[in-house]
Amino acid sequence: MALIKCPKCGKEFSDRAQACPQCGTSKEEVQRLIKEQKEKEAEQERIRKAREAEDRKKYIKFAIALVIVLFTLFCGYVVYINTMPISARNSTELQSALQNPLRFSKDSFKVRIPRRVTSIEYDAFEGCKGIISVTIPNSVTSIGQNAFSGCTGLPIIDNVRYADTYLVEAVDKTLSTYSIKKGTKWIGDWAFNDCKSLTSIEIPNSVTSIGGSAFENCKGLTSVTIPNGVTSIGDCAFRNCTGLTSVTISSSVTSIGQLAFYGCTALTSITIPSSVTSIEDVAFGNIPNIVYNGSAAGAPWGARSINGFVEGWFVYSDDTKNSLLACSSSASGEISIPNSVTTIGDRAFCDCSSMTSIEIPNSVTNIGEEAFTDCDGLTSVTIPNSVINIGSDAFCSCSGLIAIEIPHNVINIGNFAFRCCRGLTSVTIPNSVASIGYNAFYGCTSLILKIPERFRGKVNVSDCKEVIYY
Repeated sequence: MALIKCPKCGKEFSDRAQACPQCGTSKEEVQRLIKEQKEKEAEQERIRKAREAEDRKKYIKFAIALVIVLFTLFCGYVVYINTMPISARNSTELQSALQNPLRFSKDSFKVRIPRRVTSIEYDAFEGCKGIISVTIPNSVTSIGQNAFSGCTGLPIIDNVRYADTYLVEAVDKTLSTYSIKKGTKWIGDWAFNDCKSLTSIEIPNSVTSIGGSAFENCKGLTSVTIPNGVTSIGDCAFRNCTGLTSVTISSSVTSIGQLAFYGCTALTSITIPSSVTSIEDVAFGNIPNIVYNGSAAGAPWGARSINGFVEGWFVYSDDTKNSLLACSSSASGEISIPNSVTTIGDRAFCDCSSMTSIEIPNSVTNIGEEAFTDCDGLTSVTIPNSVINIGSDAFCSCSGLIAIEIPHNVINIGNFAFRCCRGLTSVTIPNSVASIGYNAFYGCTSLILKIPERFRGKVNVSDCKEVIYY
């Protein structure tokens, strides 16, 4: 004879008894509750192990990053040795300075980059106060962040410090107007950052790259012309230039970095040339009244690199408009997807928080991963019978979504598909569904879920308000 502990009242009783003597719960019900409790504990253990595995990945990534940093420092040392003038390499002053290759002594040195060098990595000469001149050959095509930061011995021209063709920084933050030296190829990261009195900047055609945060917080700047020659505008390059009312971008520009024009609230219109193929996250964010023009008119709001066909709110993979890649985060109200679309791409509507309803046409067969993640304003979705797959995290954190009908042709519902849809009250899983992913309804605390009997014990439904098996 064995004892069974009743989950409801906690009293132990014989397994030969037909019911708990304390609360009257039947033996079958007690055994079922015990089974569910064990399944829930097993699920919690799986989640704990998954978190531990994720933590291990983070530690491994940290270790890899540390190794990369140390390797970069070593490479910097090698660059110092190989870029100094040959005539000075054996001098006692140079040998003394190179005992600490990241911080030169008070003695002065000239640096000549060999022609075989194609890139100068970030922080390469950072803090080398003894460098009085740098020669950068035409073979160099990229210069990393802070490459010449703190090189206070470099020459200053009209209150701006240069490293050959690389503009390092404005020494005088009170500059009101400035014409960048002709022949300059790079405007460095943070070059004019916080020059709040700067009202006018002239950029020559020789410039190919505008660095990250180069003009960030230049609140007095009213207009800027990006000339032919510039191919990239760095992250945060003109962020929070609140006085900026006019921006002209030349047809040589191919990429616009993350947050590049974020917070330029006075900007009302901008023309994006067709040459632009990459616009990073929130490049034109927090500009409430902006209107986009040009052949890449819809691209500026793109959350990823976009090389597709733009029409209205949407970006497609090509002009057939079969694959919908992205939707403007400015899209609001009721949105209808065109009948040409067959696939809604991963993260296509992610963060479209002003969208209240979405109508998906019968042509769509696949809803991608995270397709509608964080659309917290979404209250209504119509999924047509043509859809056979709902991807992982497809409607994750759509907290305003109240009800959704899953059609009878759906075969697969991905992992976390409806995670944290806390307002969701009713979902019926049709018999056509063959697989439901891990924690598909995790955090759906208001949900009454109707689900086929065959999924009992195979799908975690512990967070649902009520589960009805049929």
